[in-house]
Amino acid sequence: MRRKGARKSTSATSLAPGDASPVPVSGRDQDLKGHALRGSAWLIAWRWTSRVLGLVNTMILVRLLTPADFGVYAMAMLVVGVIEIFAESGQSLALIRLRNPTREHFDTAWTIQVIFGFVLGLCILLSAPVAGRQFHSHAVEVLLCFLPLRAIANGFSNIGIVLFRINLEYAKEFQFGVLQRVIITALTISLAFLLRTYWALVIAVIAAKFIGTGLSYAMSPYRPRFSLRKWREIWSFSAWMLLVYVSDYLSSRIDQLIVASTSSKHDTGVYNVAADVATTPIVDLIQPIMRALFPIYSRLTGDGRKLHHAVIFVFSCTASVCLAVGIGIALIAKEFTLVVLGAKWQSGAPFVVWFGIGAVALGMEYCCESILSVTNNARLTAVTIWVRIALLVPFLVVAARMGGPVGIAEARAFVALLVLPLNLLMVSRAIGIRYRDILGVLYRPIIAAAAMSLAIQSAGTVISLTPVEELFFKIGFGGLVYIGSIMIVWTLVGRPEGAESFALRTIRTVVFKHARLRAS
Repeated sequence: MRRKGARKSTSATSLAPGDASPVPVSGRDQDLKGHALRGSAWLIAWRWTSRVLGLVNTMILVRLLTPADFGVYAMAMLVVGVIEIFAESGQSLALIRLRNPTREHFDTAWTIQVIFGFVLGLCILLSAPVAGRQFHSHAVEVLLCFLPLRAIANGFSNIGIVLFRINLEYAKEFQFGVLQRVIITALTISLAFLLRTYWALVIAVIAAKFIGTGLSYAMSPYRPRFSLRKWREIWSFSAWMLLVYVSDYLSSRIDQLIVASTSSKHDTGVYNVAADVATTPIVDLIQPIMRALFPIYSRLTGDGRKLHHAVIFVFSCTASVCLAVGIGIALIAKEFTLVVLGAKWQSGAPFVVWFGIGAVALGMEYCCESILSVTNNARLTAVTIWVRIALLVPFLVVAARMGGPVGIAEARAFVALLVLPLNLLMVSRAIGIRYRDILGVLYRPIIAAAAMSLAIQSAGTVISLTPVEELFFKIGFGGLVYIGSIMIVWTLVGRPEGAESFALRTIRTVVFKHARLRAS
């Protein structure tokens, strides 16, 4: 019991073992829109700083290592990923959803995380002989004997960093993510120069978890203890999130598993690198925004009108970004692959086209999953994911036989677009919003994306440029056409509230602030 007159704790670390007092949090009800914007900005800055470093890392590694090296690494990480996804049971999200989480909640979440780390590490070790036979590669079997260290290190990561999100301290999350990425990038490149084999990638991916765990304790004063007192509260939410994560991972990796099982190491490496470079831009834009919005959504769940307005607005912005980036990547696939990856990776261009198209649906799915999770409808997300898996398996098997790896990429994009309306319908049902209101914010970016595609394809037939010049021309010209088209359509339909009006208000605010600063 706290002594009379004692000052309240301002740090989670001061709570005594077993203390059921709420872990102190700040800013719970102040300026949610401002927090959402600033949080999104910080997290997007983090992801894009990470992506720039990752792109530099990839451009160097693809010139030091061979597609076969990436293929061996991809095969091993497919097995690790399938097993490690069971560690993503939503403990962090469960803590965020709680109105007043206590030390016991945090300690329980951390203990579950540690237990999962050891169990999954053992599973990875036991999978080594099976994976070696499945992929006909002794190298994959050897790598899987070392990769359990990654799962164990991740299990001990400090759960206290979740407080960054709960307290909307996204600047700290930015620092944590960027510092970790800088260290890992430097380490990976150094190892690639020294070893010139897939071992550079494997050692780096193991070291990444140790470094991340060390940084989590260095940057958060919270010191977790072993406890399972609140396991029912944590697990009641985490169980559904575990099903969602496992389902989502399987649906996103089935194609890579089929490619790895039916194609050469070279084709597997090209396929995986193409998937990474084509989908990462949308992932690195949309995931940070959804991450920042999750605690904001959780505070709006009691106000249906505000939640509906927020969801429609977020759908408008998400669709505008996803269509511009995804279709844009598909349109520059040939030049992008040649300039960024190099001539020996040119066979990946057709993959980039289809992954870019499929990434449009991927970004929208992230938006839907975030809304369903925060409204405690994770089971609806699981349903849509398993529908996607049920469609994917037969489509991918047929595509593998008829079209090889390129056919698999085509089938994946087709199924993603086919299932997207179901995701939107689930959101409509979950929060009681009209389906036509959701569709009403999608047609403008669709028209703009079609205009951009037509303009770039037409310009390509009359202009002759070098690959580098053509890459930058298509990016600039396509961006102008997309923005111009969406603003024209928006004006013609009466300037409804959405991404366009928000963009204009933001530009005006920035311009006026700049003008006032210059005047002063």
